[in-house]
Amino acid sequence: EEYDISEHALDLISRISSLEQLHLSVGTPEGWVSEWDIDSEKMRRRLSRLPRLKRLAFTADEYRPDGFEIDYETDEGVDDDHRRRVLDEADLYLEVMPQLEWLFIGQIPWAVEEDSDGVRELVEIPRLHIGDYWTVLNEMFGWRDRAPGARILKNEAR
Repeated sequence: EEYDISEHALDLISRISSLEQLHLSVGTPEGWVSEWDIDSEKMRRRLSRLPRLKRLAFTADEYRPDGFEIDYETDEGVDDDHRRRVLDEADLYLEVMPQLEWLFIGQIPWAVEEDSDGVRELVEIPRLHIGDYWTVLNEMFGWRDRAPGARILKNEAR
């Protein structure tokens, strides 16, 4: 099954000019599964219209060549090539969204730091284990210890 977010939905999101943080994900909410062959160019084109967006997170996104498998329990397969591909994509987001302060892409959290000359660059935020992304997102968005399925169950109860 192929997952994506429609251009229409992204157009609607991109009209929320006061939006400061955004988390997008597709597929199943359980576990740590990358199943979204994200169209980063489409995302950048639409989300760059958000003038106040400071924090952006994608989960279930993948940035790997065909046939490349990652074992998320052991970090096996999460190598320098993966980080370079993700950093290249993250740099492109920063280029079109200069107001970004924080980015979670390719299962890697990045902070934006500015040097004394005003040059902004992405710095990887260390974490104990790649599967610990919910802790990172909880801190980023100010959520309080929500498990991946908790928000969905709460919404289904309405």
